[in-house]
Amino acid sequence: MMGRRLIVTALLGAVVTALSACGPQKRLPEPALEEATARRYLTGRWEWVRSCGFSGGCFTPEDSRMRRSIAFIAGGRFVEVVDGDTTSDTTYTLYREIVTEPPAAVVVDIPGYRTRWIVTYISADSLVLTDLCPNCGIHHYRRAGGSGAVTSD
Repeated sequence: MMGRRLIVTALLGAVVTALSACGPQKRLPEPALEEATARRYLTGRWEWVRSCGFSGGCFTPEDSRMRRSIAFIAGGRFVEVVDGDTTSDTTYTLYREIVTEPPAAVVVDIPGYRTRWIVTYISADSLVLTDLCPNCGIHHYRRAGGSGAVTSD
């Protein structure tokens, strides 16, 4: 009798736990991205996948018939290549800035470039940069070569 009660209690507990896991989940806020982490993940060449915004549309290399890559090179060098031509070869800096979304963000500043970017998302093989201006674009990249390599500090 006692064994049956223990089994029923355990099963009931498992069902309640399983059902509570099916409900809406609250995500904890992501930890703030630090400049050193951003620099480590940014280093390398990135191929443009798509850009969205600009009054509601999205553009891809296929739509625009344009191939674009950007590279963040150790030592603070930035290179942009569009359709095989280098369109920018300059320096970049990273710093934290208080902005509305996300509240404290790592910003990529490239002197003389058309905009500054917020590093919205970064992983070993994906990068999302958001223009730091109203109604501008969100740009998605994938690491060139798909290596997923991240340089060490």
